[in-house]
Amino acid sequence: MESAHIILTIYRNTTQIHRNTTQLPFSFSHDFTLSVNYGCAVSNDDCEKIRFYNDIKDTIWRVCHPLLLTIGTIGNILSAIILLRKRLRRLTTCMFLTTLAFLDLLNLWNGLLRHYLQWAHDIQIRILGGNFVCKLQPFLAYFLGQEVAWILVCLTIERFLSVFFPYRAKRICKQKYSRVLICVVSIVLFGVNSHIFYGWKITIGTYTDKICSQGDTLYYDFWYSYWPWTDLVLNSSAPFLVLLSCNSLIIVKTIYSKYSQKNTTSGQHQRRTKMATMTMILLMVSII
Repeated sequence: MESAHIILTIYRNTTQIHRNTTQLPFSFSHDFTLSVNYGCAVSNDDCEKIRFYNDIKDTIWRVCHPLLLTIGTIGNILSAIILLRKRLRRLTTCMFLTTLAFLDLLNLWNGLLRHYLQWAHDIQIRILGGNFVCKLQPFLAYFLGQEVAWILVCLTIERFLSVFFPYRAKRICKQKYSRVLICVVSIVLFGVNSHIFYGWKITIGTYTDKICSQGDTLYYDFWYSYWPWTDLVLNSSAPFLVLLSCNSLIIVKTIYSKYSQKNTTSGQHQRRTKMATMTMILLMVSII
């Protein structure tokens, strides 16, 4: 009877993976732990090991995630406060960095908080919030991730222009153009991800459990056949190629400028040193 209960639990969760892959790890772990606690089909030693590792997992989720949320929130808020100072806010670079700080803060709370509540307290905010939250949370997860990547691309291109075309960059890289660029990127990515508002909804899964997943077969096929490739290009591949190309050229230019400073005046040397320092800081931001 106990073995049958475990098999039934595994079957119940396995069938859900075809409806919503984000539900499986949490439901499976939770239900399997309950099955082991009420009766193990394996040896007692194995049961104790399973309980031990489950306790470690629960401790990690209960302790590390609130810690990461706290550190990330404080760090991003402090970064935004510093970057919004009057002396810095007129720089286009600082405007991009401020936008990144706010986007990272939203992404942190949108993604990490949901996983923490689901793992540590078995609270599924997508279900509790109804269809609106079921649609909004996955939309923000994809939109914010892609937005951060392309803001980094804009920041890198702005630094590339400043290094290779310093005089033209002063005319091109202005705040009004940067604001327009950020708005255009946001509108385009909003349109690309807007299909989530159509396709995601709360449905009745196996054994009448409510799940937040793709609503119909046609959208389900699109989500698992085509959308992963689209997200891969927008979130990783295309930004990575641009960042790699621009940053490589910036590094070469910075090294070349360092060895060509012998015949420069002290004022030029100071300006180039300041530019090189700022460039290296932004390179680290892009890499991280």
